[in-house]
Amino acid sequence: MGKRLKAYILLLLFLTAFVFAAVGCTLTIPAFDASKLDPAQDTILYDKYGQPAITLRPSRSIPVPLKDIPMNLRNAVIATEDNRFYQHSGIDLRGMMRALVRDVISGGKVEGGSTITQQLARWVFLSNDKTISRKIQEIILAAQLERHYSKDEILEMYLNKIYFGGQAYGVEMAARQYFGVSVKDLNGQKDPIGDLAKCALIAGLPQAPSYYNPFVNPDAAKQRRDIVLENMYKYGYIDQEQMEKAKAQPVPTTPPKNGLPADDANKYPWYLDYVLEEAENLGISADEIMRGGYRIYTTLDPTVQEAMQDTFRKTSLFALPNGKLPRSAAVVLDPKTGGIAGLIGGMEYKTFRGFNYATMNNFVANGGHGQSPGSTIKPLVVYGPAIETGRYGPNSLLEDRLRKYGEGAGAYEPHNWNNRYQGTVTLRYALEQSLNAPAVWLLNEIGVKTGLDFAKRLGLPVTEEDYSHLAVALGATSKGASPLLMAQAYSAFDNGGQLVKAHAITKIVDGNGRTLIQPDYAPVQVMRPETAQIMTDLLKSVVERGLGTAARIPGRDVAGKTGTQEYDPIPGMNTDLWFVGYTPEYVGAVWLGPPEGFNYIPLNKNQQGEYGSGKAAAVFQNMMSAALKNTKPSRFDFGRINVPPPEEDQPKEHRVIDDLAAAVSADGKRVDLRWTPLDGDVTYRIYRSDQAGAGAESFVLMSTVTRPPWSDPSVAPGKRYSYVVAAVDANGVEISRSNVVEVSVGQTTGSTPPEKPGEDKRKPNEDRNREGGNSNRDQERKPTPTPVPPPALQTPEEETNPSTGQGSPPGAGGR
Repeated sequence: MGKRLKAYILLLLFLTAFVFAAVGCTLTIPAFDASKLDPAQDTILYDKYGQPAITLRPSRSIPVPLKDIPMNLRNAVIATEDNRFYQHSGIDLRGMMRALVRDVISGGKVEGGSTITQQLARWVFLSNDKTISRKIQEIILAAQLERHYSKDEILEMYLNKIYFGGQAYGVEMAARQYFGVSVKDLNGQKDPIGDLAKCALIAGLPQAPSYYNPFVNPDAAKQRRDIVLENMYKYGYIDQEQMEKAKAQPVPTTPPKNGLPADDANKYPWYLDYVLEEAENLGISADEIMRGGYRIYTTLDPTVQEAMQDTFRKTSLFALPNGKLPRSAAVVLDPKTGGIAGLIGGMEYKTFRGFNYATMNNFVANGGHGQSPGSTIKPLVVYGPAIETGRYGPNSLLEDRLRKYGEGAGAYEPHNWNNRYQGTVTLRYALEQSLNAPAVWLLNEIGVKTGLDFAKRLGLPVTEEDYSHLAVALGATSKGASPLLMAQAYSAFDNGGQLVKAHAITKIVDGNGRTLIQPDYAPVQVMRPETAQIMTDLLKSVVERGLGTAARIPGRDVAGKTGTQEYDPIPGMNTDLWFVGYTPEYVGAVWLGPPEGFNYIPLNKNQQGEYGSGKAAAVFQNMMSAALKNTKPSRFDFGRINVPPPEEDQPKEHRVIDDLAAAVSADGKRVDLRWTPLDGDVTYRIYRSDQAGAGAESFVLMSTVTRPPWSDPSVAPGKRYSYVVAAVDANGVEISRSNVVEVSVGQTTGSTPPEKPGEDKRKPNEDRNREGGNSNRDQERKPTPTPVPPPALQTPEEETNPSTGQGSPPGAGGR
C-alpha cells in the first residue's frame, strides 16, 4: 500500500471522527458575543503577597481604519496567512485538506490551515489548546464572524488586534515599536522599497512574535520577512525586481528612539521577561500569555525588586574611570522557598525579551568569554565538598606553595593572586583571602569528581570536560554560570543544606479561572546540615575579615564570597567581577562584566586597584541594605555545630621557617644550624651546597632530623657553604623551606631573624575587599620572609601524579 493511499485512508477516518466531534462541540461552543471583540482581556502578574504587580494590556491597542493601513501590509498578511481570504466564507476547506494531507504524509504538522477569520476567532474567543474540539469550535465561530461582518471589517479587526511582539498589539503599535512611525506612513510614497520591506517584516511576525522579533533574533526576522516577500511575489502582489530589492533591505536591530513609550503598567520589565521564559519552560508560550486573559502568581517581592532597580540607577557605583558602564546583572531569591524576589538582567532595559545576563548562562559577546564564576565557585567545588567528606574543618591545614600538577604542556601551576606563599595555611584563612594554591591543592586531595558531583547537586552546569582538570577549582568550567544559578547554589548553605529550585511562578490561571500550572518545588537535601552551617560560618568570616568586607551590612549577619576572572590575553585586566552572598533572609548574586564593545573591563594599570571584586560586593551591600530596610535583622543558626573560632582568635601556629641561622664551632670543625621548630608532626630535611650564592641544582640532602638543632661535622677549613632547611609533614610533603644561610669556616654570616616568628602584621579588620591585585590599597601586612629557597630540589614527594597533571583550559585562574 502506497504512502499516499495510506494518507487518504487516514484522512477519511479523521473526517469521520471530525463529524462526530463537531456534533459534540456544538453543545459546548461559547456563545457568539460581539462585545468580546473589544476590548481584549488583560493578563495580570501578582506578587508574593497576592497583589497585582504587572499588567499586560492588549486593550492598549491603537486601532486604525483599514483605509489607513498600507495596501502592501494588507497584501503581505493575506499572502502569508490566508491567500484565499476574499474567496472563502471563513473556512478554507481546500486549504484545510491540503494542510491535513501534508501533515499526514509527513507524519507531523508542517502546514497551517487556519484562515484569518479563524485566527481572529481563536484570538478573541478561545484558548490556544491544540485539540480537535478547539479546532471545531474555532471553525464554527469563524463562520459566525463571517455572517456578522464583511471581509474588510474582519481584516481590519485582525490587523488591529493580533499580537506582533513586545508591547505591540495591532499594526499601529507594531509600526511604532519597530520603526518609530505610524503605520499610515509606510505607504511607499517616500521610500517604496524600504516601506515594502517594513510591511513584510510586520506581516511575518504573528506566526511567532517573540521568535521573529528583529531586536532579539535579527537573522530569523530577516528570513521570515523574505518568505513573506516571496509569498507576495508568488501571488502577484509584487514583481520579482521589487522582491529582490526589498530582500536586500536591512532589518532593524535596535529599538527606534521614538518608538513605543514604556508601559507604565510594567514597572519590572526584567522580571516579566523571566516570567515569560519560565512559563514557556512550563508549557505555555509567551505569545499566548501576551494575548491576554491570564492570571500569573509569582514570588516577586516589590520591595526587593525596587531596591535592586534603585541600586542599578546609581551609576556611580558601577562607572569606569573612562565614563563607560560595565554590563551587570543581579538576582535575589528566598533560600527557604527558592522564590525569585527580584531580578535585574542588565544596566539598561533595551528591548522586550532581550539578552538577560541574570538568567542566560554562558554569554558570548564580540568574541568575549563566558560568565566565569571565578573564585565564587570555590565554596561549591572545593570547600563545601571537602567539609562534606568529614575529613576537613575550618582549621585544617592546607598546602600553600607554588606547585605544578602534571608534566610538560599539560602542566598546571596555579598562582596566588598576591604571589605570596606561606607553606601551610588554615582552610578558613585560605577561603578568607581567596588563595588559589591551597584551593587547587585541596581539590586534588578530595578529587575533582567529589568536587564537581557536589556542585552538580547544587545545580551548576557541569560537563564531562570539566572532570578532566583541576582549574575548575578557580572557576574554569566549560559552561560558566549565571547569577541565577550561583544564587541558587549558595541558597543551600543558607537553608540547612536543602536546595529548592529557583523559580518565579507559583501558579497560572486562565481567563475561566482554571488552574493550568501549579508547580511543586520540593526541597532536596543536597548536603549535611552541619556542612551548610560550617560553610556559612566560613563565608561569614570572608565578609567580616577577608576580601568581602565591602559587603558588610551594619547590624546584620552577612556571608559570601568574592570572585574575579582575569582576561588571559592582557594580564591584569578582568572579564568578570562577582559577589555571591546571603543574609538569613535572602541570597543575592551580583555580576559585573565588560562594557558594550569590549571583551574585558578596560582600565589603566594604576586603576586596577579601584575596580576589583569589591566593586560587586559594594553593589551587593547597597542593594541588600535597601531590600532589607523594613525587615528586622536575624542571625544565622549555628545550633547544630561547634565551629572553632577564626585563626586570629587562637594562639598563632608557627608554620614558616624564616629564622635559620648558622655558626661555626669554636674549633672550626663543624657548622651548627638553629631554627624555630614548627608545630605538629614535622620532620626536617637539611640541604647543603659547597658553592657561595648556590643555585638549586647544587644543593644535596645531608640529613633528616626530627627537631633542631643540627650540626654538620663534614666541613673543611677555608670553605664556604650554603644551607637550607625544609619542613616535611607526616605525609612526606615539604610544607615550608627556610631562608638560605651562607657560612665560611672561621667566619659566620646568617639571615637576620625577623620579628617574632609567625607574627601577623595585619590589622584585625583590615579592609581587603579586592582580589587578584585589585585591592583598594596594598594590604597592610608584612610579607612572610622567604629569601631565595631552592626552587627545584628534586625530591620524591615533588613528583607530580600523572593522573592529576592537567593543563589549564582557557579562562583558568579565577581569584
